[in-house]
Amino acid sequence: MIKKWEEKKGWSMQTYPGKVGIPAGLFGALPSHAVAQEIAEKNYIPEDMDKLLDALVRKAEQKKVRTLLFFLYLANIIQAETKV
Repeated sequence: MIKKWEEKKGWSMQTYPGKVGIPAGLFGALPSHAVAQEIAEKNYIPEDMDKLLDALVRKAEQKKVRTLLFFLYLANIIQAETKV
């Protein structure tokens, strides 16, 4: 979801440059580089979920635009009433 939002906004998110303490017991050695590569390349989110996330990001953007247009509309009404 974060990656989709990043792409939609044209952002380039950076990782935290500092060190983070994580218990070593959470991680174990992998049997080979091939296994590590397979895990790294595996997509854990189903393809249909990817499409749903795209739709969710688009819907959030549309809602944001509608809200902005509503406030602009209200501002125009207020401005017109203050001129009278």
